[in-house]
Amino acid sequence: MVNSKFAECGIESSEKHTKLKRIGRLSAGLTIILAGIYFKSWFGLLGLIPVIVAVTGFCPLSKLGRSC
Repeated sequence: MVNSKFAECGIESSEKHTKLKRIGRLSAGLTIILAGIYFKSWFGLLGLIPVIVAVTGFCPLSKLGRSC
């Protein structure tokens, strides 16, 4: 039996999904940065994009009408 209205609407699972997406972006960004350091490549700076999106929760593509 569901005890809260939030669980009925699926809000709790949505929050978990958002948290998982942020953790995934953070780990992917850190992996790219570490690979850039290891290979001594400037492409590692591209890892800052998913890290910033994960930390701030703002995705610039959402302004263009796309989901992140």
